[in-house]
Amino acid sequence: MNYLMLPLFVGFGGLAALWCLYAFAYRRYRVDLLREQLFIIRNDLFDHAARGEISFSAEAYKMARLALNGMIRFAHVINLTRIVVNRVFQERYRVNLDAYEKQRVHAIEDLPVGQRRLIIAAYDKAHRAILSHLLVTSPASLGLYGIWTLMSLSARALRQVWRRGSGYIEWLANLGQFKNFWPRLDLLAQHIGML
Repeated sequence: MNYLMLPLFVGFGGLAALWCLYAFAYRRYRVDLLREQLFIIRNDLFDHAARGEISFSAEAYKMARLALNGMIRFAHVINLTRIVVNRVFQERYRVNLDAYEKQRVHAIEDLPVGQRRLIIAAYDKAHRAILSHLLVTSPASLGLYGIWTLMSLSARALRQVWRRGSGYIEWLANLGQFKNFWPRLDLLAQHIGML
């Protein structure tokens, strides 16, 4: 009877070892990699400012630096569960998000075109790094992103066929692009960056 239980114990032991490897080694490696990517983005933005391509005192530059500092600081807590919980309770923080987004858009629009591109590129690179982090650290997020992408592509195809998108089709297309996710993340990151 003991020999019959041995494969069960070996199987559970192997699963436990894989979970420990994922939870303690792989996740830490991915957080370090995300922070390194964000440090490089922040350093590149600083180098542009040091060369005089953008002013250190520009409001958009200050906001981008604060957001990047916050992203670096809370990189260890970025995961699918927190994003879902944030999405569920988003209405509670809607006023702050709208005010932040207006302030950020206004600050970026006040810049000349070349400087505007530098700030937008920094945000875009940071968002891509975080999205990549989410995709490789959570199998569930990879599946959800795949579903969102398929929904977005389907909505775009239907829109092209009908030449007139309904509200539902627009909603699907925006869902696949994480339309409201990034401003929320930037707002949270900016607040954490100020701490």
